[in-house]
Amino acid sequence: MSIKVGHIKIGEGQTKVCVPIVGETYEEIGELTSKVRDCGCDIIEWRADWFEDYRNIDHILQVLEMMRERIIDMPLIFTMRTMGEGGKADLTYEEYEEILLDVARSGLADMIDVECFIDERVSELNEKLKEEGAIVVGSYHDFEKTDSTEELKERMRKIVGKNSDIVKIAVMPNTKDDVVNLLNATFDMTKETDKPLITMSMGKLGALSRISGNIFGSSVTFGNYVTASAPGQIGVIKLEDILKTI
Repeated sequence: MSIKVGHIKIGEGQTKVCVPIVGETYEEIGELTSKVRDCGCDIIEWRADWFEDYRNIDHILQVLEMMRERIIDMPLIFTMRTMGEGGKADLTYEEYEEILLDVARSGLADMIDVECFIDERVSELNEKLKEEGAIVVGSYHDFEKTDSTEELKERMRKIVGKNSDIVKIAVMPNTKDDVVNLLNATFDMTKETDKPLITMSMGKLGALSRISGNIFGSSVTFGNYVTASAPGQIGVIKLEDILKTI
């Protein structure tokens, strides 16, 4: 099943390219937004945890309003990545939940990334976000290792079970077998769920996973424009060229 977001359908056709914006100030984020808007990507992600004032919801909404004015109807993911999953945000669960709900109520972001293993109450949070009209990207990130194929599949099943619309998992490979585990888990899960999957094996070793979505079933890949938000991201121009040839 594909999910329509703006003018694109995630889970249908060519793998979509998402570029994260990781500026620290309002001005820097604005400058990056204008540049990324015209780079040819399909989706923009705002990594709000990089923002110098990420705890202040009023300032977050001001940034989102500015971004929306510049990108018009381009699909936008709001992500507040916590320190527990490799991000910069040091928040209690209650603070995290409040920010995500306020963003959903604003209607400024099409999709909201939710760390599905941050707290047992995530299923309820995801349901509330969906009631506000947001598309929930249920996510999990491991910057140290890659589990077995079966463990990765079980992790994705749990994300599906937590009221997520889209399933995202990113893991760090230490061997070539780890990359194969991630690709196998992705392919197997396309037969189990109709929800769009976003999977990646990080670092240079995992680069194959970022360009093989059409083959194994990952609907979105992440490329960098200026600054990478995760290890192994390929430059967006190069990434788009590669995807066109596969």
